[in-house]
Amino acid sequence: MNIKYLLLFLFLITIRGISFSQENSSSNLSVINKLIEESLIPLENKLILLGKEKLYLLSDESKSIQGDYILKILKRNLSGYKILLKPGNTDFTDSVDYIIKIAQPSIKTLYKKIFDEDIIGTKKVEREITVKYDLTLEDKKNLYEVFRNKFSNRNKDSFNLDEQSVIEDRNYDFSRSAIPEENTVNHLLYPALIIISTAAAIILFFTIRSN
Repeated sequence: MNIKYLLLFLFLITIRGISFSQENSSSNLSVINKLIEESLIPLENKLILLGKEKLYLLSDESKSIQGDYILKILKRNLSGYKILLKPGNTDFTDSVDYIIKIAQPSIKTLYKKIFDEDIIGTKKVEREITVKYDLTLEDKKNLYEVFRNKFSNRNKDSFNLDEQSVIEDRNYDFSRSAIPEENTVNHLLYPALIIISTAAAIILFFTIRSN
């Protein structure tokens, strides 16, 4: 009877592992957007005090793809304000009250390692996404700096190996990364354990029947 309970316990663990492995992971861009949105909270609090009637100009000092993407999320989050986007080669307009500048933007996606999550050997990839940039808010008319913030934050989690094509976005290189090589020990150990466990369960089953 105890052996039957043991087999049932192993079966339930396997089913639990399968159900967890089927949960969809957040896309890399979703994680990046979340990090950027978190970084904008101090700026949004400052703009509330300055007022929505002011005219704000967004500027990317780096003129990079990462900088453009951060400005895109910033403009979306500040949709209730009068926001202008400044291309890198144009002059400021005289009607602008404040300039929001970002500099040294960096968005990086890194897949650090492959590991087996459970007894059935579900392949998972450890993921680390980092967002960094400097942000300043300048009073254009009075020529002084109102606000400055150096943002740097990262998110660490994991996703199923077979989800790589789903969580990445081909339009943005910073949302992609190379899959690292799998640890040889893990690659051999888990399949061996599954085979041994299965064989043991079969042997025990026929042993119980013969008794």
